[in-house]
Amino acid sequence: MAGLLIAGLLLAGCGALSWRQDPAVRAADQACREPGQTDRYACIELNALQSLNPEICRLAGIAVHDMCLQAVYQAADDPAVCEQLYLQGVRPTCRAYYQSRARLGEPDAAGPVWHSILFLRTHARATELWTVNLLSEAAERRVRPEHVVQDPAVSPTGDAIAYVRVTGDHGGVVSELWLVDPEGTNPRLLYTPPAGQSVLSRPTWLPEGRQVAFLQHGSGTRSQLLGIALGGGQPTTILTDCLDYALSPDGALLVGVDLERRLAMYDLSGEWIGDLAPQNIRLTDLGELAFSPSAGQLAFRATEPGIDTWNLYVMDWSALSARRLTDLSGFHPATAQTGQVNGLSWTENGGHLVYSVDGVAEHAGIWLISLDGLVRRRLYAGEEGEWAAVQGPWYQAAGRPVGATDG
Repeated sequence: MAGLLIAGLLLAGCGALSWRQDPAVRAADQACREPGQTDRYACIELNALQSLNPEICRLAGIAVHDMCLQAVYQAADDPAVCEQLYLQGVRPTCRAYYQSRARLGEPDAAGPVWHSILFLRTHARATELWTVNLLSEAAERRVRPEHVVQDPAVSPTGDAIAYVRVTGDHGGVVSELWLVDPEGTNPRLLYTPPAGQSVLSRPTWLPEGRQVAFLQHGSGTRSQLLGIALGGGQPTTILTDCLDYALSPDGALLVGVDLERRLAMYDLSGEWIGDLAPQNIRLTDLGELAFSPSAGQLAFRATEPGIDTWNLYVMDWSALSARRLTDLSGFHPATAQTGQVNGLSWTENGGHLVYSVDGVAEHAGIWLISLDGLVRRRLYAGEEGEWAAVQGPWYQAAGRPVGATDG
């Protein structure tokens, strides 16, 4: 964003010093020079937000006033504020922000419609299933399970949730695959793995909603990708070496990460199609893979040499070109601690990504980000001491209006 902003330092309107005659600017300048005011920038931004006056941001100085302007237009909820920004280079970003908010309600014609994202919320020693609405930013509890739940995934028809139930080490079985209705009723066992191979994760529905894929591994065994029909029975093996994966929206293809952290594409029978290593960046680990609704891009979290923190990336298939969208620095004591990405999902039109960060208060929570990384806003902050992780879309069951609640 810095290049765009520095290129736009030309002032709009009247002379360079006339802005200092604005009564709101003068009041903010005086307030932020008061004795005991240790963070002048925070004071300036607070005054700018309270008055929604971008002129106050000039007080912050050339190095940081663009951040203040961004905070103002995100708080304004009024596209007209874009024309009041004195940095011309920020105006296109501001307009793009409001255009992107309008597009959030426009679904991809090729895919299902959803306006909410499912996330796991752990607080008060309980793990619950919550959703956050991408338009209103309203968070709502959906299910409060009676047992420990991991990796919930809503069926494309919206009438069931597949999840991993953590059982503990009971007779060698650590976890099982279960189904439950969206209201949290009618829990039912779908699959119990054999002892010694009972660590299950990442259940994913096939598009028709009649099968579930999932990962299984255990002591002395490789992580395998399996698939099972809703009627139960024994699962079929899709890949014998798979640490993580994602299915294409039509269910015909999948991408998988093997034990050597190589990324490749396969058909649904497990037949290798080709390797997918990014050509412009070296990654040391990657996971939480997710196809875009149009299948033209892949989002994932990854680490790089010298950056041992999970950050958010997106890759275009055409050039196998990946770009990092976040700049988190993990929890290493020798660095500025921020957090790491622990979950992600696409929006329904494929124009944005939703991701969650496990970290310090300033960065923790659930965020929405544009694919160029220029527009970002927090959807859910949570409470101190809690943990939240994005799981995927919250599909609406047939006959239920989008945005319906279980109220």
